[in-house]
Amino acid sequence: MLKEIPMKGLNVYNVKDFGAVGDGKTLDTQAFSQAITYASQTQGTVFVPNGVWLIGTIYLKSNIRFVMDENAVLKGSDKKEHYERYPQDENNAYLKRENGPYGTMPFCSLVCVDQAENVEITGGKIVFNDLAFNDKHPLNPIILDEEYIQGIQYIRQPSYYYHPKQHRPMAVYISRSENIVIKNVALEKCPVYSVWCLNSEKLIFEQVRIKNSKYQWNGDGLHFSACRHVHIADCNIDASDDCIAIDSNYGGQSYDFNVKNCLFKTTIHAIRLYTGLDLSMDESCNGDYERYSVSNIKISDCKVVEGAGILLICSFDGNIRDVQIENLECKQSYEGTAISMSAKAGTISGIQIKNCKFDCNGVGYYCAEKNGRIASVQLEKCQFSVTPKTKFWGDDFPDGLATHMFSMPYAMVCKNVEDLTLNEVYVHWNDAIFTNTYSEEYANKVKEAWGEQRLGEIEPKYIQTLQLTNSDMRCF
Repeated sequence: MLKEIPMKGLNVYNVKDFGAVGDGKTLDTQAFSQAITYASQTQGTVFVPNGVWLIGTIYLKSNIRFVMDENAVLKGSDKKEHYERYPQDENNAYLKRENGPYGTMPFCSLVCVDQAENVEITGGKIVFNDLAFNDKHPLNPIILDEEYIQGIQYIRQPSYYYHPKQHRPMAVYISRSENIVIKNVALEKCPVYSVWCLNSEKLIFEQVRIKNSKYQWNGDGLHFSACRHVHIADCNIDASDDCIAIDSNYGGQSYDFNVKNCLFKTTIHAIRLYTGLDLSMDESCNGDYERYSVSNIKISDCKVVEGAGILLICSFDGNIRDVQIENLECKQSYEGTAISMSAKAGTISGIQIKNCKFDCNGVGYYCAEKNGRIASVQLEKCQFSVTPKTKFWGDDFPDGLATHMFSMPYAMVCKNVEDLTLNEVYVHWNDAIFTNTYSEEYANKVKEAWGEQRLGEIEPKYIQTLQLTNSDMRCF
């Protein structure tokens, strides 16, 4: 059980008393930092009244409450010099990077909680000008008019795209900390992960509202790496990447997560569980897949209103086990498939999906490679309403291996799966929705833009209902 934050101190420190202005133009970082220091010495409360408070990086310390008034807004500065790099941690290879997907100053945040305990953040809003952290570029292939293009994904989209700059701050960063509560807080237009938690435990997220721009790269909602004992409830997450991601990066285990009564909307995956991508581990992990595992995950009574995938489970260098998904109502709008499980190295096992409804673009993809294993997967009382929509290679699956979300099958594909049980699983096939992109003129444009050999045949040939390869399945 998560303990309540002790309220021994009743001292309240208003940031205005330390010189904060709150006009949205004056930098108030120093005043906030002073209020936090005083509050930490007395187990007190930092109070942020209504207003727009422009700040850079602030560090919350142990045994404090950080309370924002209902209309209080923390406005993240647009300037790189107002942010500090995360405290160095020798166990985290990511923080040692000088160059990478997040740029040359990849790890900074507006609100930072490091090596702290008993911290509560409540109320108010954290907002960024995310366009300040992106460069605008034209998107060239297949111009339809001045404003829109028909891109590779067959959807109308703006004739430009935003590429992230080298410096992008996160909204909230929690590392090596314990007993942290975030309640009734809104986060908007975050330039990269909204909340990233590393090697922390006893975390509570309730009534957190996240809304990120669709064009933002890596715009995750709640991202957890090597965290334990996490409770997430009544959250509304509109992300531009994974709504909730749980992984074993940071070289440790993630376990005991309870997610319930949440609403998800994204262009990528609603829920992603994975092992891999950690720079501190080699690909094989010397076979110690349990050391880098994700386990004991329960997700219930949630709704996905939009996404490319509902549930993605992938093991690259660690085990994933004991996952319970129950009472989900899901709608999939983009390329992908409802459920995807892939094991490159390590074992995925003990997965139960029950009482779920999927309005989707594909039933499921389950594939274990040479050094991976998928075992003991159960789907019970699940309904799939499949409307095949245009996506590359989604209709043609000669070997059952997908290379990307837009190559996922329409039907259910299983390769090297042990003990897959389907109990009262219903699949309803709706009429396919293929746009007029299949005209000869359009096909020639696509092939010219992307290459005849890469694209191949874009005209759908057939839609499979089920493909099994070296797999054991029981149906009831």
